Amino acid sequence: MNNASFDLVVAGRGAAGCSVAIGAAQLGLSVLLVGPKPAPVRETWDLRVFAISSASMRLLERLRVAGQLDRERIAPVYDMLVHGDAAPGRLRFSAYEACVKELAHIIEGRNLQRALTRGCEMNPRIEIVDDEVTDAAIDAREARVTLARRGTVSAKLLVAADGARSKLRDAAGLRGEIRPYGHAGVVTDLLCERPHGDAARQWFLGPEAGGAILALLPLPPAGLPDEGDGPSRHVSMVFSVPEARADALVAMDDAAIAAEVEAACGSALGRMRVLTRPAAFPLRFMHGSPVVAPRIALVGDAAHLMHPLAGQGLNAGLLDVAALLDALAAREPMRDLGDLKLLRRYPRARREDLALMLNTTDALQRLFTTTDPLLGLLRNAGMDLLDRIGPVKNRLIRHALG
Repeated sequence: MNNASFDLVVAGRGAAGCSVAIGAAQLGLSVLLVGPKPAPVRETWDLRVFAISSASMRLLERLRVAGQLDRERIAPVYDMLVHGDAAPGRLRFSAYEACVKELAHIIEGRNLQRALTRGCEMNPRIEIVDDEVTDAAIDAREARVTLARRGTVSAKLLVAADGARSKLRDAAGLRGEIRPYGHAGVVTDLLCERPHGDAARQWFLGPEAGGAILALLPLPPAGLPDEGDGPSRHVSMVFSVPEARADALVAMDDAAIAAEVEAACGSALGRMRVLTRPAAFPLRFMHGSPVVAPRIALVGDAAHLMHPLAGQGLNAGLLDVAALLDALAAREPMRDLGDLKLLRRYPRARREDLALMLNTTDALQRLFTTTDPLLGLLRNAGMDLLDRIGPVKNRLIRHALG
């Protein structure tokens, strides 16, 4: 492969990287998709799940991979219930009241990755290599990427979709400053005593709990003999807690973890049983690094990181992909793929929505961590006030759905 040439080299074989590769190939471009093969998931249910918005689902349909998803392992979200750390803080979002079909779809990471990987493997314009970027050089004519095992390849455009610690981004000199929250997200799946009712639930537990945030997301039935044939009681848990607390949670036995979650949510879904041993991942914030430069564009976690409290991290990455593909599709015949004037159309299209989401999630995390009693009163009263103004709530829903 040494000295091979492509229109695009895409670093990263996760959801964002595969989506860029498929979309670019559908535009008639040749693509080299670089990255280690995604690790197999051995659990019955994948620990990482995503709330996929309508806008993200439209991208998957545009890429013609939505039909490859296992629909029996996808759950719709019709309602979202958000609880503050004190009365009267409570907020409910309803798909019915907003006149939309659903608020989101909960999809396992494995389910999504399988569909996207299949889309890449079936496209003859995409070459996939199990390798990693070690260096990059960019000049006026082309970009050259050095791979650890396969030498140097050239391209008109590089796309960094290789995550928060992006080697391609760093090799191109576009270093992002990552700010740790000091929290980690603990994830597992649970079987509850009562059905979830296709509702996502979230509890802000306040400064006394170290700013912890608990989310329970609806899943399809787990397929266990004792579930019965009634509505699903299977949920995915994301428990954002201080890092020391996360270590303690992961080390607990299943019964102790279930007791912790039941206490945090006030037994909203009754007794719980842990189905999969939990794992934890660090929570970080990153914004402000340039996302384009001559012959390179960053997408997804390589471009930005946000708190998962709104469940919008993957959606933000997929909407990056959609905006970049739109820019490439509208390229004038005389314009080079790596032209900075062309590439700048992508962040310009994303600037407003992305800034709103990054700043809102960061501000909410800070607001529910502060020990200031006045701010504590205001944050819960503000939730109650918003809950009473239906038109504003419904507008927020439609904006989030894209």
